[in-house]
Amino acid sequence: MIDEDDEQNCFFLYALPDVWMPYLAFSKPVSARVFGEDSDRLVFPALRVIPMGWLSSCDVLQDIARGIALKAGADPLAEITPLAKLTDLTGEAWQNYIDNYFVFRVRDAAVADGLPSALAERVRRAKGKLGIPLHVKKRKDGALEGKVLGAYVDGVGGTVGVKATERQLLMVAGLFLLYTPYPLLPDFLSWLGKWTFAAQFVRALFSICHHVYHVADQYGPRYRGPVWLKSVVLEEVLIMVMLLPLADANLRKPLLRFSDVGRAGNGVLVSASDASPTGGAAGFTSLDYHEASELVRQSEFRGAAVRLSDVAADLPLGRKMKPCTSFDPRGRRWQVAHAYPWRVGQHITLLEAHAVLLWLRKLLRHSFAHRRLLHVLDSYVCVATIAKGRSSSIRLNRILRRIAALLLFADLSLHPLWTRSELMPMDAPSRIKHRQRPRVPPDR
Repeated sequence: MIDEDDEQNCFFLYALPDVWMPYLAFSKPVSARVFGEDSDRLVFPALRVIPMGWLSSCDVLQDIARGIALKAGADPLAEITPLAKLTDLTGEAWQNYIDNYFVFRVRDAAVADGLPSALAERVRRAKGKLGIPLHVKKRKDGALEGKVLGAYVDGVGGTVGVKATERQLLMVAGLFLLYTPYPLLPDFLSWLGKWTFAAQFVRALFSICHHVYHVADQYGPRYRGPVWLKSVVLEEVLIMVMLLPLADANLRKPLLRFSDVGRAGNGVLVSASDASPTGGAAGFTSLDYHEASELVRQSEFRGAAVRLSDVAADLPLGRKMKPCTSFDPRGRRWQVAHAYPWRVGQHITLLEAHAVLLWLRKLLRHSFAHRRLLHVLDSYVCVATIAKGRSSSIRLNRILRRIAALLLFADLSLHPLWTRSELMPMDAPSRIKHRQRPRVPPDR
């Protein structure tokens, strides 16, 4: 259920301190009569409110609105932010985007009464005391569906993504691009941007994109004319169009249990894989449902851009930070599912991705679908690329495409967890010398 409030004309509401006026004054003097004075003296007009279009305007407005929500009693631990773990939606989670305030609740369908939450009511009263007008027509009170920051949330079906009708129109537009011999560059980039927004809800789809992202680089930044699309670009566009029906996320997808893969036990299966220069290994352990659900909320979901030339410090490009949490695998009984040596040496990041691919191939031999899998890795580069869905390295992206094919086929959501290398339970099995036939990396 969604509650929403949108402030009206927020850029004209909040007065700035007087000490800001010299920095927000216009350089051209005007007559004081413009401002109602009787004198013709020249004055320099200055902004008294947050300027629209200023680089920091949205940040200032969002921080003000967030402060109002916190003073109204909103729990800071229940706030949904990009860098924090996902909050528990069975309570009252909230999010503030500039002047838009949302409250999300998970309720049984029998008690979905369409009334605003107590938290939404408190924030409304707090803004009312401050004289902040709200858009009544845009208000949502316990709505079961609606758009949140451009994403369509279906509370009945439990899905989030781009609405099916909009994806159908996007498919038609993609087919039109394929039919047009020389489409205009703005039209192509506009379609690509809308497809990228739709694909962010199923990150595995991003591995399809490689050559399409380089089309704009072939022309100048101000070029607006027709473009010639290479055959590799057309192939990627065709696949992107065909897979658009899969671009929505089911929020009710259950966790993978041992019974789903034909093993005894009713616990949640959590797997791990590791690679060394000599071999790879994968295994699994069992967790109870509540502990596994907490790990899903702590798993990495944003990802980061990675190139093989930028992984010397095992950090992704452009995001110099560690994951939200470090999973501690100690104190659990780990079983080795398979271990193998490499026949040909490769970059260690490629071997780590190969280990994930080989584990998924082994796991998906059993008939199951529509599940979530928690998977532990000690390479943050692999965690970042799997969470993001793609890499700018074509060698790494080739492996991610094969992983994506398995995930899309089985409707499996992979939630990567990061752990320190000295705690990785599959580190020792990956370094054992084996007698069986060496395993060849899949892309060789």
